[in-house]
Amino acid sequence: MKKLVFILIFVFALLNVFGFENLSREEMQYLSTHKEIVFTGQNNYQPFEFLNEKGEYSGLSVDIIKHIAKLYNFKATFMHQTFYQGQQSVLNDSADVLTSFFYSDERNKKYDFTNLLFKVPAYIFISSERTDISKPANLRGKIIAMQKGDYARDYLQKHNIVCKILYVDDFKDAVKLVAKGKADALIGDEQITEYHIYKNKFSKKIKHVGDPLYVGQDCMAVKKGNKILLGILNKGITYCRKTGYIKKSSEKWIGLEYKIADRNLIIFAILGFIILILIAIILTLRFENIKKKSFLKKQNILENISSENILTYLYHKAGCCEIHTHLHGDIKKYTEFDAKSFHDNFWQNWKILVHPEDRASLPNFDDFFNKKNMEFSYRIQTYKNETRWFKTITYLMPYDDQMVNLIIVSIDITKLIKNKGK
Repeated sequence: MKKLVFILIFVFALLNVFGFENLSREEMQYLSTHKEIVFTGQNNYQPFEFLNEKGEYSGLSVDIIKHIAKLYNFKATFMHQTFYQGQQSVLNDSADVLTSFFYSDERNKKYDFTNLLFKVPAYIFISSERTDISKPANLRGKIIAMQKGDYARDYLQKHNIVCKILYVDDFKDAVKLVAKGKADALIGDEQITEYHIYKNKFSKKIKHVGDPLYVGQDCMAVKKGNKILLGILNKGITYCRKTGYIKKSSEKWIGLEYKIADRNLIIFAILGFIILILIAIILTLRFENIKKKSFLKKQNILENISSENILTYLYHKAGCCEIHTHLHGDIKKYTEFDAKSFHDNFWQNWKILVHPEDRASLPNFDDFFNKKNMEFSYRIQTYKNETRWFKTITYLMPYDDQMVNLIIVSIDITKLIKNKGK
């Protein structure tokens, strides 16, 4: 008996170390009369909550809620609605909890918020061809697509930005309005908006600009005054965080977006080494080929293809997230864009640089990720109206099941082409 008591004390002590808190008498009483807790969330708020292809409610927030329900032995039922409908459902008591809701002082008058779950930055998204919108002040007088009930409306009012708002049910519809030119911009939560951009193949049509307008404090929320249910949820969230469940689930759903920064040092070291090898191979093959040609026998190939004539890029593609990095080379030799501006919208800017007669023959952006290796030549038209020849070689390297790394090496071969003609 004493041994059993000791074991129980040890188990409860261990649970407390991991943040497990026993429910209070009031909380246990609440669950005894509320065996089913109704959560309402959005249809298209990937990766946090959404209807999957099987029609099942799924996502990061859903996994966490199910885990808390199992922990405290209650049934979690999900109502998938539009964002605005979900807010109204909690206020009129047809649902108990909003699954993903940004905290604000104004909202806090009607709702009680749980502890923080996630930080979600919000950006301005516009057509890739536009250059007139780069900061919040540029939104004045514009047509803005916005999810009904979104915090973005509060942000605009707080900063006295008067514009026409087109309300939609979710970010998917807002993205489509911008892509079709029916809205000048949308204010969207980063992970969710980018998911819909890539899912609908609008990556060439839409870009985000500027710094985040705000970073949303994503929580769950209950109707104002429902402190007992709020306490249960907070204890569950604390336990999930301290045991690592939230971190593990984040890695499953959105980990690559959050973890890319942690991997960068390793990835860049590996890819930097690969790029050096690739460049060495290119130079060696080019040299061996040219040695056979009389018109360049006396030329020093390394003068014609030097490191100054090579541009290299690295792309991370992780699910719906894409990050591109300029690793080497002076892009300002060819364009008036500085390196940051050029690479913020690389694909569109690069297509503009390419000679009009060669654009149709170039592979499209998806080809880079569908074909392991490619090699092609083309001309570019510099900002000084000078025509230069380039050869581009790509190498696709999967990093894991979700992430793909793409190396692009572009070589200015203008001197070789000119010498060939002599």
